[in-house]
Amino acid sequence: MRSTTTRARTRVPSQARQAAAKQSVSPVLKPENPAEGYLTAEQWVSVGSAFGLTTCELEVAVLLFHGKTRTSIARQLKRSAGAVRERIDALFRKLQVRHVLGLAVRIARAKDELAMKDQPPA
Repeated sequence: MRSTTTRARTRVPSQARQAAAKQSVSPVLKPENPAEGYLTAEQWVSVGSAFGLTTCELEVAVLLFHGKTRTSIARQLKRSAGAVRERIDALFRKLQVRHVLGLAVRIARAKDELAMKDQPPA
């Protein structure tokens, strides 16, 4: 007879999630040439946690931000085009945007807001 107990889901605090994510940074978040990257891996993780993005959604967001198409994203992440489409739809819902340009603007604004938080008061 199968046990019907359910495990309680514990929510990991945001700081702990960020620390864990920094340790296991996806290769997608590491640009080949750091000078070409608009955001560092740590900034991407911070933006992702600010919007409540999963690791997969964050990877898709990075690639969309850099102008990749759905098909090239699917190929690079070794996922189906349908799975990538679902991640993009989830991204748009979470960031409350309707297209990729809106996603880029929202991420750029979030980066600026995070930078302002990090600066000490004058």
